[in-house]
Amino acid sequence: MAAEGSTRVVLIALTCNFAIAVSKFIAAAYTGSSAMLSEAIHSLVDTSNQALLFHGIKRAARPADTRHPFGYAKELYFWSFVVAILLFSLGSGVSIYEGVEKLLHPHPISNPEVNYVVLGVALALEGVSTWQALKAFNATRNGERAVTALRRSKDPAMFTVLLEDVAALAADPRDTLNRLLFPGPTKEFASSRKAYSDLSVLGTGDFLHGLEVGTEHEVVLEPGKRLLLGIQSISDADERGLRTVMFTVNGQLRPVRVRDTSISVDVPHTEKADATQPGQVAAPFGGVVSLAVEAGQQISVGDAVATIEAMKMEASITSPVGGTVQRLAIGAQQQVEGGDLLIVIA
Repeated sequence: MAAEGSTRVVLIALTCNFAIAVSKFIAAAYTGSSAMLSEAIHSLVDTSNQALLFHGIKRAARPADTRHPFGYAKELYFWSFVVAILLFSLGSGVSIYEGVEKLLHPHPISNPEVNYVVLGVALALEGVSTWQALKAFNATRNGERAVTALRRSKDPAMFTVLLEDVAALAADPRDTLNRLLFPGPTKEFASSRKAYSDLSVLGTGDFLHGLEVGTEHEVVLEPGKRLLLGIQSISDADERGLRTVMFTVNGQLRPVRVRDTSISVDVPHTEKADATQPGQVAAPFGGVVSLAVEAGQQISVGDAVATIEAMKMEASITSPVGGTVQRLAIGAQQQVEGGDLLIVIA
């Protein structure tokens, strides 16, 4: 019974992968897309994998003979191993080829609607294959937990198909489609999300045109959680192209220094300290810093390396580590922002 279930699962997976490969070859011929052709070859490799599993099932089912008195059951493990090798070698080889080809011969995306149709077909067929594999797997695990059943399973063909299909569908479909079809914009989106968090909570007008001075804007972060944002004033740019923006968050006034990139300035931009490097001493806040050390000077933990003056108050900046001052990142006395690199200690 288990062998019949495995054979059925493998044949369904073979049929689905073959149909996906055919749809991609048709799309590649219609659009002339080399990327789609590479994807078609990738699906053809998947189809050949299922064919090898089917071949292994048939060979393992042969009856025992004088040369093999215990039968040929172990052949199924061998052909499953061959499939695993092909998945990682040919599959990755096609992916590497496609990546290199794109770097050497970049070209704009054409006929994206065809790609969406093909990916929709592939998603549906992979879903059918996965559903059938899950049904066959659940019928054999006798109430055991899925992980335990996979470890105890003596049917490598079934869980090879199951895990392959689940891996194909496990990732976020939207992110996967965006990455495959629009690699450039997707990379920019990921960088923006990392730097500024999720901006989709902003209204279209606020995102495209910014906040208006004197107007309160509501931002809904999630159900039951919202922010009331407003801009009170924006100062003129200083000699470094920085403006002070006074804004409110739920009625609390806060200032932030923003660089106006539309203004050309002659003052060089200062480096920012890397918080993960203890030897990089940063300005704790904005103000005028006066250095008290020189390059090559030996210092100990806690030694004062500079003073900072802001709002008629002066404070010492001490070294978090001991060592030698490798270099000075600013002049002897200079206006800085919070987080600017002052000195590097090695």
